[in-house]
Amino acid sequence: MKLLISCVFTSLMVVMSTTMLIPYRMKRQRVAIIAAYVFAMAFLGNTFGQIMGIPMVIGLLILLFLLTEEYRLENGFMAAVGYLINILCNNMFFWGIVALLGIPLVDFVDHYGEVFWAVYTVFLWLILRGLRYILYEKLNFSGHISSVAPAIRYGMFANGVLYLLIFLFTISMGEKAGYNVRGLGLNCILFFICMLISSLLIVLCASSIRSAEQRKAEGHQKEITENYVLSMEQMIDELRAFKHDYKNIIAEMAGYIREGEMEQLKVYYQKLTWTKETDYYKDLHIWKSLRNIQPMEIKGVLYEKILRALSKDIEPEIKIEDGLEVKYPEIQIINRILGIFIDNAIEAAEETELKKLIIEASSTEEGAIFKVANSCRQYPNLSKIFQKGVSTKGVGRGMGLYWVKNILKEREELIHVISVEDGLVIQKIEIPYAN
Repeated sequence: MKLLISCVFTSLMVVMSTTMLIPYRMKRQRVAIIAAYVFAMAFLGNTFGQIMGIPMVIGLLILLFLLTEEYRLENGFMAAVGYLINILCNNMFFWGIVALLGIPLVDFVDHYGEVFWAVYTVFLWLILRGLRYILYEKLNFSGHISSVAPAIRYGMFANGVLYLLIFLFTISMGEKAGYNVRGLGLNCILFFICMLISSLLIVLCASSIRSAEQRKAEGHQKEITENYVLSMEQMIDELRAFKHDYKNIIAEMAGYIREGEMEQLKVYYQKLTWTKETDYYKDLHIWKSLRNIQPMEIKGVLYEKILRALSKDIEPEIKIEDGLEVKYPEIQIINRILGIFIDNAIEAAEETELKKLIIEASSTEEGAIFKVANSCRQYPNLSKIFQKGVSTKGVGRGMGLYWVKNILKEREELIHVISVEDGLVIQKIEIPYAN
């Protein structure tokens, strides 16, 4: 009976120490296969002695290799580390008992073996559980191990196998020496040195991972910066060209005004704003839909943006409350914000099959509220969308909402809310009456 209990506890401790620290999550059926194998080898070890540890370890590493699909070298190394932790703790326990109680280890095992194995098994489980939490929850060891150079992974595996050979040798010598105090103490010192070296190897490996990640992050950041600078240069060139065109357009319109040719000015303006997708009747309908909003500056901006949406085959839904008037001292600021919101909404809706764009405006007790909603192909990250250069439209974009954020930061009376509801990105801004 004692032999059976000893084999059960031995197999339990070996299985825990060799599977709880490996990166690969093994299924219970595969752990059961390893447990059955270790139990059989533990039973033979009671007959032939500790020399059976050599074939047991070799077979155990082969089983781990066959039963795991990922991290095979890392599994072997961490299994060896777990085994070393088990043996170090086991020898320290035995050394403490023999040194403190002053009785031979064989006598202690004969009288209190079952209690010792039960207490030690619980202790070992707590140690391994804590180490696994630190390695995989805190340090994310499995998430980074794939970036380690193959040479380091082979070195880790060779390190584990080497220390297992040392373990087998010292255990065999301890069995011949009768497990006296000096032998157990020597074992503890040897295993402690092995653990220090193994720990140093893990630390060096983690340091190598962090350095590689940092270099990768710096390279990625450099690429983003270069693309951003390039896009800004292109934007500046486009703005310069637009500035010349804008001055020419203003000069031409000023000429019509000076000559008093208002009908010709209307014709010229229509040529500038109309596209092949719009016609006179649509233009008239748009203007009528905006008849309830004042002042004229906001009406003009909304009119131009709606024409732009129509030119991209987007039929906007427009809902303007009767008699709505925006009374804010900086109308240009409101126009800039609404322009950015609607431009972004048009670009996002254009990429979707639904092509949905909603523009609503209504009055409140304290002012007016505008709502711009659009369908989108990819939901934006609301926590990052106002950061400089962040956009769902690709590298080099993402300046509009960044400017809006800076405007809102300087004007706390403007209340802005962004949300995603029913597949639509919705932006609302509440504008108070002038004080």
